[in-house]
Amino acid sequence: MKNGVKKSIYKISLCAIFVAITVILSRLAIYLPFFGSNSYRISLIAIPIIISSFLLGPIYGGIVGGLGDLIGALLFPVGPFFIGFTFDSFLLGLLPGLIFYLNKISKKITATIFIIMSMAVIGVVTAYLVLNDSITLNKTKFELNIWVKIFIPIVYAALFLFSLLFPLFFKKKSGNFLVVSTSFIVNEFIVSGLIASLWKQQLYNIDYFIGISTNLFLLLFNMPIKVLLITTLYPLIKTLFDSVTKNYIVSLDSQINIKR
Repeated sequence: MKNGVKKSIYKISLCAIFVAITVILSRLAIYLPFFGSNSYRISLIAIPIIISSFLLGPIYGGIVGGLGDLIGALLFPVGPFFIGFTFDSFLLGLLPGLIFYLNKISKKITATIFIIMSMAVIGVVTAYLVLNDSITLNKTKFELNIWVKIFIPIVYAALFLFSLLFPLFFKKKSGNFLVVSTSFIVNEFIVSGLIASLWKQQLYNIDYFIGISTNLFLLLFNMPIKVLLITTLYPLIKTLFDSVTKNYIVSLDSQINIKR
């Protein structure tokens, strides 16, 4: 049996483990009743999905995300099943693997993507703050005064600047900090923002622009925690993955030789 086939078998097995972890974490998710419905979810589901995409590649990462959402929705339904959210979960696993691949080609590509996405996020949030004097979440109205409108974009800019500069000052310790940050912001802006807000508009009658802006507001709290967790866990899991893969192939070779 060729090594490529052995690695594929092992990747499928590991993919199943990541799917199981994703399903378990989906059970622990917290749903926020914004705009009168449980339309926003806070969870750690992104962590196993992104790590699996880095380790196994974009296709396997997409499978982990898609199957994790599908099985989780069937076993632990929160509302009616909607295929659009499963498609979103597939993209959440697909995109990080693609960015990880581009990062291997050139870190400048990753930095460029990060800068473009950061500017897009800041632009949307700033536009929302400028065009609105208040925001209503779960029937609670929050006034947006001039200081809030100035302070929030500055906080976002500082967060993204830190994510961009951190690898430059701590090259040995930062690991994949930039590629993780880029993967996360791409997922949050494109998938959870632009695409998922379209589904929420159809299902919950949430204004499209408000849906995107709300998701990006939550990004301010989601990004630091999840990026640090993924950056910390990925090297450990990668080392374990490489070690177990090597031992698995050696063990499989020994079993084949014995049968012969």
